[in-house]
Amino acid sequence: MSLKRIFACVAAAATLLAACPLFTACRDKNQTAKNEYVLSAAYLGDEIKGTLGYTYRNDGRADRGEVRFNLYANAYREGAKYAPAKKEDKSAYPKGVSYGKTEILACYFNGEKTDFKVCGEDENVLSVTVKPSAKGEKGNILIDFRTALPTANTRLGITESTVNLADFFPVACVWDGSQYTECVYSDLGDPYFAESSDYTVSLSVPSEYVAASSGTPDGTIVDGTRTTYRYTLKGGRDYAAVLSKEFGVSVGEAVGATVNVYGSQDFRDKTLPLAEKAISYFSGVFGKFPYGAMAVVETPFYRGGMEYSGLCYVSEGLDEEKTAVSVEHEIAHQWWQSAVGTNQIGEAWLDEG
Repeated sequence: MSLKRIFACVAAAATLLAACPLFTACRDKNQTAKNEYVLSAAYLGDEIKGTLGYTYRNDGRADRGEVRFNLYANAYREGAKYAPAKKEDKSAYPKGVSYGKTEILACYFNGEKTDFKVCGEDENVLSVTVKPSAKGEKGNILIDFRTALPTANTRLGITESTVNLADFFPVACVWDGSQYTECVYSDLGDPYFAESSDYTVSLSVPSEYVAASSGTPDGTIVDGTRTTYRYTLKGGRDYAAVLSKEFGVSVGEAVGATVNVYGSQDFRDKTLPLAEKAISYFSGVFGKFPYGAMAVVETPFYRGGMEYSGLCYVSEGLDEEKTAVSVEHEIAHQWWQSAVGTNQIGEAWLDEG
């Protein structure tokens, strides 16, 4: 599909949306009540080791004596019912099937060690024991975890030239007022449903790696053989990063947001102006771009592209037209998936449409 046709389709959709203030209405009503993640993670070669701090306001969930988290990385473990890709899929596993998973090391509630269990239909849920609290009262959970990384061209995986880091930490299950929504994985579509949250991230990597990340950079600390990148992401549905020893980066700007494109020189030369144009165009038809920065990353990936808040994968090796379509599509998701969140399995029509 040509870019002209893509923009024409988007313009037609925008005309329909203009009749109803859908984008504004679907944003979180109480922006001050966002949940908060503080994520400290270190890439150690074949695993990520980290601590996740999660602060929430009790909206009834803690009255059950537990807070639940999705463990997306457990879909990568051997024996999973709902794997991210079929074992024989060479585009996902060019060197043969490989496995990963998240191990929970310890959990704390309001500073005290607490019980936890891994449960769910496919070992895909972490239940952390908490004490009941008054409505609106804050609670804080700390989770020490270790995530083994598969060798795979998937959302989470070590590829020939990059390290794709999505789905590697526990993500709070959405509470609908009476129960938690638990997300089992799917190799078709996006098996995600998450609340808009604020992220503060510290990512430590070997110094030979360059990190592309969701969020706005808050500083970089180089300590000999390791570099720590710090980011802030406001109102994100998720967080992801990509590491590589080979990345070049080109920097631009659109509607006040920084645009960072990572990858080969050819990819960056073609993609930066396209990304800038897409962000500017969609800002005009959908509303203000939700984030302070956007990272567009060329990486081996078996599905063309994938969106995360403030970052998207674009599959390495696509031809020029498919690359353009992927860039436009994934950037559009910054509004329809990130700013306006839905249950992407049950209501995929909204963000994909």
